[in-house]
Amino acid sequence: MSPSRPRLLTEQCSTCVFRPGNLMHLREGRLHDLVNENLRAGAALTCHQTLSYGEHPDFGEAVCRGFYDAVGPRSQIVRIVERLGGYDEVPPPGTVAVKIENSYVCGRESESVVTVPAPADDDTEFVDWWSEHVHDLTGDGHPCGESEHALYEVTIVASVERPELVGETYSWEG
Repeated sequence: MSPSRPRLLTEQCSTCVFRPGNLMHLREGRLHDLVNENLRAGAALTCHQTLSYGEHPDFGEAVCRGFYDAVGPRSQIVRIVERLGGYDEVPPPGTVAVKIENSYVCGRESESVVTVPAPADDDTEFVDWWSEHVHDLTGDGHPCGESEHALYEVTIVASVERPELVGETYSWEG
């Protein structure tokens, strides 16, 4: 078995310190200090939601997407990891990555991958979950989709906390 690569979130977590609005209620200047401390140390900031003492203790550490996007190239460890093959990208804690495939009668096809909240642990049917979190993300705005028949297929392609969900598929026609 080959060793795994360092992990990087595919997108900012729900309370990322790099999101507008100071969602983590950091004191003034603290984010600036965190960035500079990590850069001086040649390190990368770990997402607070992936720390072993945080909300998701079994998730495992991952580099903060906000840090990576904002200052990654200035971090020595980020440059080294990128030269050695890069990161394994994982969806943020409490989420799953879903591939959406849209196929229209006119022949147009499109595909995207989005991150959505994970289904509840006790949700085994997923019907309400697909409707609530995924349905409105299907379609790509193509004009033939509004007036012609289309097939929408969605598949869970990544889930760190619930790997048994990977491969679950749901489809419908519209």
